[in-house]
Amino acid sequence: MDLYITGIGVVSALGSGINTLEAGLRGEKKPLIEERTIETKAGEKTISSHIAVMEGLEKFVPRQSLRRIDRFTQMSLLSSHLALEDSQLTIEDKTRMGIIFGSGYGSLSTSFSFLDALIDHGDKCASPTLFASSVHNSLASQAAISLKFQGPCLTITCFQETLFSVLLNAQMLFENEDVDHLLIGFGEEHCDVRNYATNQFGGGETRYISPFDSNQCSFLPGEGFVSFLLSKENNPRNYCKINGIKILTDLQEVPSDIDSLFLDCDGEKGKASSYQTLFNKDFHLRTYSPLFGGMPSGQAFDMAAAALSLKKETLFPLPENTVDNEVTLDSSSTIGLIGQRANMQYSLITLKK
Repeated sequence: MDLYITGIGVVSALGSGINTLEAGLRGEKKPLIEERTIETKAGEKTISSHIAVMEGLEKFVPRQSLRRIDRFTQMSLLSSHLALEDSQLTIEDKTRMGIIFGSGYGSLSTSFSFLDALIDHGDKCASPTLFASSVHNSLASQAAISLKFQGPCLTITCFQETLFSVLLNAQMLFENEDVDHLLIGFGEEHCDVRNYATNQFGGGETRYISPFDSNQCSFLPGEGFVSFLLSKENNPRNYCKINGIKILTDLQEVPSDIDSLFLDCDGEKGKASSYQTLFNKDFHLRTYSPLFGGMPSGQAFDMAAAALSLKKETLFPLPENTVDNEVTLDSSSTIGLIGQRANMQYSLITLKK
């Protein structure tokens, strides 16, 4: 079944809204990268991180309602409302509107704050508000309440396989006719513990991610949230259709009719080498992790970039233009998103105009 991307809402280090994404892809806007100092056994270390910029949430959610909502939930709410606004759809039957959110880590900052309170003061003094916001499915629940959606509400976490798993479940909901429209969202939150973990495997010390360089670790942690409104209906406002979700046992199985491939590379040492056979093919290779930072669900941000590329009929150059230039696309162009799975398998998601 073909699913159509009708609206996109982005909250990232580039800013809030689909226009900030396009500006970043065109090289007109730089991501917000902050340096933070952490304590390690080897002394103080400075780690660079992509920090999300939230703007305009008060337009959708009353300010007084935000007082007890943590930052990660606010990112997901803003992204969700932006996707719905971008779609220009009026949802009449909200019992037929579903939500699936995916996150590798969930609300990291809130989770560690809750654990700190538990360790320092005991379970009797731990904050119930922090606990409620620390569980992964709190994001989807808040979005359903805010948007008044009454259909299926799911949360999925599969680390780097999160995008693939959410799309499979989305396809199933549409095939079973459980929903007319579906909001899917993906994101991660940054915190100092994430910085500490990044330092442990040698990341965070550069100022720029070099995604296709396997010889060094240029990983920088990121944060943000991206949401997509999916529909079965084809209309001129759609970005593109998702016409393929499958598993590959070998990269030689990548169909030859795909023009461009977006690889799940984020600067981890050696990660790009797993896609080495694709570098010798005629595909246009892309990843925009230098704009968003490294995240388990970061491939969803590449999917937003791919959808926008198809709508604008332009394959934007890599940040800093290190490999390829801007390419003009046409109505027959297809973009594939390749991600690594367990057991030496790969996921392939194909998008078409």
